[in-house]
Amino acid sequence: MPPWPRFAETVRGAGRIGRVRALSLQRVADRYQHTQFKGPGTAGEPSLYNRDVLTFLPFQMSAHSWVAPTYVMTRDVTHVARPGGGANRFDLPEEPYQLTIGGVNGRRATVGLYDPITNKRAPARIVTRRRNSITIELLATDAPRMLSITDG
Repeated sequence: MPPWPRFAETVRGAGRIGRVRALSLQRVADRYQHTQFKGPGTAGEPSLYNRDVLTFLPFQMSAHSWVAPTYVMTRDVTHVARPGGGANRFDLPEEPYQLTIGGVNGRRATVGLYDPITNKRAPARIVTRRRNSITIELLATDAPRMLSITDG
């Protein structure tokens, strides 16, 4: 099966939502300082880091659950990221990121990450819990992975 029906399958079952709850992406952190492009290093012309273009698009599925496509939005889809990588040579290698997400019950939250292209689960875990937020560590690339969050 191609990946797009699997992508759509992750939002199947969304129902009427009595109380809409917005999630907020409060912080994105990484370790590698990889860039989309290097700036000259001035405050007026900084580098654009991969973490600056990490995309998080939450859809509320029920009163206590969300699904969020999450990926690094690359600027140049013709850039060879993996020399000699064959068909995958343009794919951005996965890297770990930490996302702090607000608007959830941090004490009860659980998370999962699904890759509709490979049809496999990917690693994601909660590293910090606060009353109204969680910090998740996950692996992201430039193809959407579906982050599920449940807090009820």
